[in-house]
Amino acid sequence: MSGTLGGMSKEMHDLIETLCIKYVMPDNGLSYSQIIRGLTRDIASRLQWPGMTIRGVEKHLEAANRVLASKYHWQTYSQAEVQAAQKAGWQEGLRYPLPFPGANGKTQKPNAACTNSNPVIQGPPTQKASAMQSRLIEWLEPGTIAVGFIALFAGKTGIGKSLVALDLIRVMLLRGVIDCVLWIGEDPPEQMTIPRLLGMGIDSDKFSFLTDEAGDVFTLKNLELLESAWVHAGKPKLIVIDPPSNWLGGVDANNDGAVRAVLRPIITWLNQHSVACVMITHTRKKKNGQEREAIDEVIGSIAWGTACRMMTIFVPARDPANPKLSLMTCPKMNLGVIPPTRTFEIVVQNGSPIVQWHNANGQVTADEAINRPVAIRTTRGENAVAWLEERFREQKRWTSDELKTAAKAAGLSKNALWSDEVKALPIKKEQPGHAGPWYWEAIPPWPPIAAGQAGTGSGTTPPLTHPHARENPATFPGGSSGYPPPY
Repeated sequence: MSGTLGGMSKEMHDLIETLCIKYVMPDNGLSYSQIIRGLTRDIASRLQWPGMTIRGVEKHLEAANRVLASKYHWQTYSQAEVQAAQKAGWQEGLRYPLPFPGANGKTQKPNAACTNSNPVIQGPPTQKASAMQSRLIEWLEPGTIAVGFIALFAGKTGIGKSLVALDLIRVMLLRGVIDCVLWIGEDPPEQMTIPRLLGMGIDSDKFSFLTDEAGDVFTLKNLELLESAWVHAGKPKLIVIDPPSNWLGGVDANNDGAVRAVLRPIITWLNQHSVACVMITHTRKKKNGQEREAIDEVIGSIAWGTACRMMTIFVPARDPANPKLSLMTCPKMNLGVIPPTRTFEIVVQNGSPIVQWHNANGQVTADEAINRPVAIRTTRGENAVAWLEERFREQKRWTSDELKTAAKAAGLSKNALWSDEVKALPIKKEQPGHAGPWYWEAIPPWPPIAAGQAGTGSGTTPPLTHPHARENPATFPGGSSGYPPPY
């Protein structure tokens, strides 16, 4: 063994030469950094095999790098890019080691001297802060999407997460902070995403999608394919993955350690390439009466929320005046001040869904937003009771026909006037002489004095609290009726 390269056995020497030739010789369409990363990964995954030495591996990689530098023009690649590719390859190979086949197909024990349960790094493990250059956060969408980080969008199905992402992209393109996008989604782009972006007036040439072939094999662990797609798409500053759970490649989405192991290399890659990533996922189903912190709303492992530096939750506004309103609120922000909550509505324009923004709810926090009570809907009988109170404050006696005519004009049906809620009211119904019209007459002290007239009339009956009235009207900041102010 002393005569072999770096103390490596002849079998391992020949094996690594074969791997080097595999990556160095053919024109396989891969970039220089992709080749360096792939070669390093394939060698590192065999580092524990008998006869393999770290020094021998390093010498082979040095030789391969010299050939690659000549073939791919070293001057077009920075030393930082080369080191980043090698580091990523080492980490991937050591994280997923290949078993040594051994003789007759039997797996042999790895070389004890080369067994490494921890990642192997090249160069010193630390660096002085004085040797590092601080950088300002580059925001693509202030307070929501930043370069080098994962921004998590979470909400229930159908609330408009993807449409909001598209609308934010539309604005980013107009502002010139991005010039193209790589969108990795589960929906067929021809039927879903492309019609939507065209309906918003977005140039479809600015978007790239994975091919069916690439989508069938892509996983979040496959950073080599991610980089290849990113390069082919024009190196966009923004990548959208909708939803990330579709691309885990068998990793348990509820396992904290497994999810972190997938997301951490992605964050490193984003930082190295100055790319922002939006991951669009779902929220948990909320049990009635159970309050939760907004940061815990994301479905799956808590690592989804902790690994990202900013999170956006989408929840219904629960405004009875407009049930279509939703809130875009931030429960977590590690890069600055939490942005104000935004209100939006999905409307149809020229046959396509678009986002319509409303100026409201800016001071509502994420925790307040997700724990808002569901709007209490009044029944037709309750509506009829409130309407009859107003009529009988005007006069104590009405004919039945007068009430029916007035109720119809007010949008109340005949059935509403004969509902159980109305039947329970203290109203005397009679037909004098058993001939002519029927009369409805209020039995004092009903109806109650109106809240705004208390103390101004002769009656002393306190205002009646209807079954559908809120006990605590000041539920939300800035509101006085249990709901936000009118939009």
